Amino acid sequence: MKNADTAVLKEAFEALSKSAAMVAAALRAESAADAEAKPQPKEEKLSAEKVRGMLAAKTAGGFKAEVKQIVNRFGKNFTAISPEDYPAVVEELSKLTEKAAGNE
Repeated sequence: MKNADTAVLKEAFEALSKSAAMVAAALRAESAADAEAKPQPKEEKLSAEKVRGMLAAKTAGGFKAEVKQIVNRFGKNFTAISPEDYPAVVEELSKLTEKAAGNE
């Protein structure tokens, strides 16, 4: 092979190497952007039925007085509790479980 041919091949491989590096960097950037753009899982909407069931389960589990206090804190009765308060009610119910387990 002639020196001229070798020089041409060398330049071609260097250009190919630079192009491959640029493509790899672009793919990494695209993957990172895709990972950031993925929609976050939506919080599960708490229905009245689900919250009512959780309250009933805690009442049946021996927390009748505590459940009554929670309900009274958010409304006079369950139907007076605003759906926006359901997450806070559920959080209060989970504290009862932690309290009972001794993790307070």
